[in-house]
Amino acid sequence: MGLEAVPHDSDAAYAAGRTGGSDSGFLLRSDDGARRPHTGVGSPIEMSDVIVSPSGQYVFASGDAGVFASSDHGLHWQKVPGSPSGATRLMLSDHDLFVGTGKGIYLI
Repeated sequence: MGLEAVPHDSDAAYAAGRTGGSDSGFLLRSDDGARRPHTGVGSPIEMSDVIVSPSGQYVFASGDAGVFASSDHGLHWQKVPGSPSGATRLMLSDHDLFVGTGKGIYLI
């Protein structure tokens, strides 16, 4: 499960994870300090992790189909070129996005 606060906006946060040990997942966003998560994020796939860029401009989410990026707070998503399938974990370091899968760690 991933839980990520949005830099420069103390009320905004994202949560992603798997539902009860199943293959289905979720991606939620809250704009009120996580008091009421909203399912209105346009998730293109079942997500397992989420991370927000330091600027807060980009949101990245991982899932079985790869890594997706959004520049509009999760309303629209584009698959990140070169992202591996089965992506379960994400980490940003400066401008590098690391992706963890069951087969290894990738830099995309």
